[in-house]
Amino acid sequence: MYQVNLTESYFPPQGGDEPAPMTIGDMLRHSTTNAPDAMALKELSYEGDIGRTWTYSELLADCERLARALASRHAEGSRIAVYANNVPEWVLLELACGLAGVILVTVNPAYQKRELKYVLEQSRSEAIYYVADFRGNPMQEIADSVCDEIPGIKHRILLTDHDALYAGEETGETRNPKPNDAVQIQYTSGTTGFPKGALLHHNGLVRNGVDTMNRAGVNPGDAFVHNMPLFHTTGCAILVLGGLGTGGTMLLAPMFDPEMIVRVIEREKTRFILGVPTMLVALIHEVRQSGRDVSSVERIMSGGSMVPPQLCRDALETLGAPIQIVYGQTETSPVLTQAWHEDTEEDLTQTIGQPVA
Repeated sequence: MYQVNLTESYFPPQGGDEPAPMTIGDMLRHSTTNAPDAMALKELSYEGDIGRTWTYSELLADCERLARALASRHAEGSRIAVYANNVPEWVLLELACGLAGVILVTVNPAYQKRELKYVLEQSRSEAIYYVADFRGNPMQEIADSVCDEIPGIKHRILLTDHDALYAGEETGETRNPKPNDAVQIQYTSGTTGFPKGALLHHNGLVRNGVDTMNRAGVNPGDAFVHNMPLFHTTGCAILVLGGLGTGGTMLLAPMFDPEMIVRVIEREKTRFILGVPTMLVALIHEVRQSGRDVSSVERIMSGGSMVPPQLCRDALETLGAPIQIVYGQTETSPVLTQAWHEDTEEDLTQTIGQPVA
């Protein structure tokens, strides 16, 4: 951790020299060069079974294909919306946008017509990439109804329709955005009013994700279950960009199901867990009830709401690792402070850690 002696009312920059700025494409190519045959992404079914898989070289190849397809349809700097749950195509689209110089607008899959219309119009999106439905929400039906009312929407593409998704890959070319170019619009709301779109850039998202996962102790080759919603910065920045940037293996869950997640942790021997406090409460309850072996877990990270001291003690007792609390906001890509694994119990339970690098 940082050894600091504060003499002024702000926390000075820590962590040594600032690394060279990086784009999403830089990150993905760097990880692929380091370990081309290592496993990057595994799809989990609702039952926890392994579906499709991608090594780093396969992931890069598919993302470059999709980036060329996007470039054939969308000018550089165009905004496109993704309205889907956690499916591998969401991850591919996020990475491909980074390679194509296109700005991804992330949309909550629970949104209904009024909310979706607001985001599409306010972001000036020209396309929507969606799934048919999720958890009883008829998303394709909602999206088509909304798009009929927005003349600016030029494309509606089902993520499961690969012919449509990859159309144009033979004619488009990947682009070379700069690290400080915008690459995502994430919507975030306060206590009143409609959410506001935060414009986030390559370097902020990549650097924040990698720094956060490094402090969380995720090493190259470590498998971790991704059970956070992709539309949120925790899901698409920390876990996707940070997880891939550190060379980890992402097990992408379509939704959070504590029984399934615990079963996967036991089977895959994962070292790292990230979840908001309510998720960790459910995981702890499931482990205590099922008796499953989760002794592989060494690191846990949580935030998003208050992490009670008793939850920290319960996690250490049942899951075998302390919780590293994080605090952040969407506008900062998102982590601002994060505890260290080696912190004292008092610091782990009573603080939100030290600022990130």
